[in-house]
Amino acid sequence: NAYKVRSYLAAINAIRNAQQPITSGKDAAKLKGVGPGIAERVDIFLQGKDYGPEHEAAARRKLELNRALASIPGVGPRTADKLIAAGVTSLHDLRHPEHFSRLSPIQRIGLVYAKPLSEPVTRAKAELVADFIRDHISSNFTVDLMGAYRRGLDSFTTVSILLTHPHFVHIPLPARPSTPKRGPGSIPLPFYERATAPADSMLILDAVRPLEDVGLLAATITSCTGRHVGIAAQPRRGPDGQWTSMGERLRDIRYRRGAFLRLEINLAPHKARPAAMLALTGDEDFYHAARLAAHRQGLYLNEYGLWRWTPASVSAALSEASTSTDPSPLSDASPRQQEIDIDPSLAETLPSSPTAPGTWQLLDTPTEQSLLSSLALGHVPPDRRNFVFLRPR
Repeated sequence: NAYKVRSYLAAINAIRNAQQPITSGKDAAKLKGVGPGIAERVDIFLQGKDYGPEHEAAARRKLELNRALASIPGVGPRTADKLIAAGVTSLHDLRHPEHFSRLSPIQRIGLVYAKPLSEPVTRAKAELVADFIRDHISSNFTVDLMGAYRRGLDSFTTVSILLTHPHFVHIPLPARPSTPKRGPGSIPLPFYERATAPADSMLILDAVRPLEDVGLLAATITSCTGRHVGIAAQPRRGPDGQWTSMGERLRDIRYRRGAFLRLEINLAPHKARPAAMLALTGDEDFYHAARLAAHRQGLYLNEYGLWRWTPASVSAALSEASTSTDPSPLSDASPRQQEIDIDPSLAETLPSSPTAPGTWQLLDTPTEQSLLSSLALGHVPPDRRNFVFLRPR
């Protein structure tokens, strides 16, 4: 486990360079790079004891509890560690007032629906959700199932939807890119913004609210301009093939009857659909490989498209070359060749902020396949976008 090796090396360096004597695990835990597990080992060592099988078993139980707590929407591994340190020994403990009060409103929602959300979602159920959304929002929206469904998995924990609309066209410029990093959470969530979505945004006004009104969306976890994450009641059809009545669905939500699932609805600008599909299909390993492939070519890939940053000095040189009476290789090249032939090392010398002189250029990738081809990845069908495909053969 490479991540575990790195965490131990970080802890060793932190303890080696500590300015004060380490007399307990609590002292060690104050150091950057020392987590609760390693701090516990330090405590055991300082007490003159061996880290034996009983400690391994306890560590496994703690890890299992951490994973169970982290499965609650809004609760991550770090929050789970804090809850365990505060005395939580099971999911049931979180319902006690002393622990429930520690949870944020979003985490409380996640706890309420923790049991139904632990049930896997089948492909058939995901298709019902997508069909329900198509039937209850404007027909101008294109509705696509993303994520594990598109990769061909039989079951999963989250239904991911991509919406596009011909009138939703604004593509924001990216911030300054850097070399893609590895590790959990290293890839930004597509279409996620810290700011809450305005009430009149297209996603809220034309998708979220209508789906709340007809009894699909039961609760909101996060909501921003391009991404809404919430709890949805599993839609059902009656014997006649029609959807159950709105009143029945709303009552099911009110009394928390039936099945519930985690639903992510993403709204992408119309032109950004190919890049959005690549980002939202995943998996994380494949998408990280795609971002690295872009970086190696001096490009930047995000959910909005494939970008090239041209510093002002290069822009001026290109402009001068295009108007020169003594044609250079650049001025003889086609516009597409001029895009590609700019030195890829520019990716390492980007300006210190998005406001520094220079321009962003969104490259033309009208299809997902053209985007993959631009990254020199060839044709990779969704069901091969995983670690097995990336692993050396």
